[in-house]
Amino acid sequence: MNRLVLGFMLSVLTACATTPAPLSEDITLSLRLVDDDGNYVLRPDLPNAAWVELPLIPGAIYGAVTTEPQYRNVIKLNRRITIDGDFFTRRIADYATPLLRSPYTENLVVTPANTRLVRVATMAYAPRSGDFLGPTGLSGPDASSLILVYFDRPTELRGYTESGGERTDYAVSIRRPGLAWLVSRDVAQGHYRLENYTPTGDEYISVTPPARRSI
Repeated sequence: MNRLVLGFMLSVLTACATTPAPLSEDITLSLRLVDDDGNYVLRPDLPNAAWVELPLIPGAIYGAVTTEPQYRNVIKLNRRITIDGDFFTRRIADYATPLLRSPYTENLVVTPANTRLVRVATMAYAPRSGDFLGPTGLSGPDASSLILVYFDRPTELRGYTESGGERTDYAVSIRRPGLAWLVSRDVAQGHYRLENYTPTGDEYISVTPPARRSI
């Protein structure tokens, strides 16, 4: 075989072997203002865009934000944006920690126990005034409540958590390291089930503003 051809083939094979696979798929989101029932809100006193930030909740599925935002952008209402999933994953991976143990998580089983995780939180502010626009989260096309979490390895979450008269059962199976979408399903009043979710590309950041305010 011609040495030049052989050298080219070896170079291609080497590049394929050393190029890491993406850790996560890209994240496609839009921005919507909604009411408590998930219905669209259109009001002249509300801005047509929001300054969106994505801080983190290390070592927990539910908990308090404890980091600076790892993503910032002004997003117009109902306009889609795409976040480089691989870049974002590498940016947040070092914030992942083992599950923070407390009375709240005593009935939650993580396998393997040394799994490190970090949840992506959402915040939204008025672009000009910087005023907080209201409770913010991730939602699916059917207005379901979504959660985006980074796991550093294949993981199983089983068991349940309870707080304030509400219970969440866990049925989560993570097949590879990276970002994973989860969804909270209603089981009964005050009873939820957290399970895997497959994104469709129609997910959105939902912001629930107060009934009436001037921004």
